[in-house]
Amino acid sequence: MVSKLQLLDLSTNSLNGTLPLSLANLTQVSELDLSRNDITGILDGSLFPSESSTEPKTGLLSLRYLLFQDTLLGGKIPKEIGNLKFLVSLVLDRSHFNGPIPPSLGNLSHLQALRLSENQLSGKVPETLVNLRNLTDLRLFTNKLSGVVPKELGNFSSFTVLHLGLVMNLAISCLSANPHARPTMRSVSKEFEELELLPEAQKHIHQNFE
Repeated sequence: MVSKLQLLDLSTNSLNGTLPLSLANLTQVSELDLSRNDITGILDGSLFPSESSTEPKTGLLSLRYLLFQDTLLGGKIPKEIGNLKFLVSLVLDRSHFNGPIPPSLGNLSHLQALRLSENQLSGKVPETLVNLRNLTDLRLFTNKLSGVVPKELGNFSSFTVLHLGLVMNLAISCLSANPHARPTMRSVSKEFEELELLPEAQKHIHQNFE
């Protein structure tokens, strides 16, 4: 039966129209991939579980992988995504999402990949992202974000990809198999000091990564 479906991969097709709210009935789906389609509309918060303990448990409760890159989806990223307690990967890059990054994403304690690049997101990087201690891949570049990156992110030794797109589209890939050999954000900012950077760029690097 469809209600027992665990994997739904419809990526790389020519699907169009909006997302049906009936997807919320797929409570056992762990991977939902609709990437590289022409899907329009918004990502409705009712697709995801409510934080209320009194409401019936509906929505995509079991999701571990939510993959919606390269679509025509827009609007705000719903705060209800923060209720997906098993989520490992949230991939929404190259779409049309706008507004702020929901602070509720900091509740996703199992999250390893947060990819929101190439959208129209604005505002600050939420302080709550420092709670994502399992995060290895963070991509926020090509948005309209402002302010400084939370300092605590510089202490994460787990990053393999960090691409924030601030100041100089800073991209750092620390791909060593030995986690002790990977540079910290503090050491990376010191290496930038040795480059011939404009004083203003150096100032922003210190503000963002010290």
